[in-house]
Amino acid sequence: MKKIMIGLMVLVLSIMLLAGCSGGVVPSQDNNIERFVGWWFNVDENTNSETKLCITEVGNSLAVEVWGKCYPDDCYWGKELVESSDAIDGILEIVWIFSFSEYVQELMLLDNNSLKLTTFAHFTDGCPPDYTSIDYFSKK
Repeated sequence: MKKIMIGLMVLVLSIMLLAGCSGGVVPSQDNNIERFVGWWFNVDENTNSETKLCITEVGNSLAVEVWGKCYPDDCYWGKELVESSDAIDGILEIVWIFSFSEYVQELMLLDNNSLKLTTFAHFTDGCPPDYTSIDYFSKK
């Protein structure tokens, strides 16, 4: 019995020692989820693309709301939910399906507390031609 206890203590100490080799600090997986949450505004105030995003935490999901450039007021695209766990790697993917088009958006957190939005637009009737755009957002 004593040998088993000593063996367990050695095992626990070995695990603690190995954990200490990584700096002893394990980054929180929730950190990127928290970084996504808030209001994001396009850094290009004259954009003809998406102007702002609002990301909120709703239970185990993130709700992403998008506004696009329209006159006189920005157009509200709606709200899409994604699993919060999808944000752990710092990237979210949102799919918007409208009657005439489909948009796949990749939201990527950048190191400087900004966000890169890549939009892949596909028009179901072929007009206008499909396109890809990239916009950058800052949190306010």
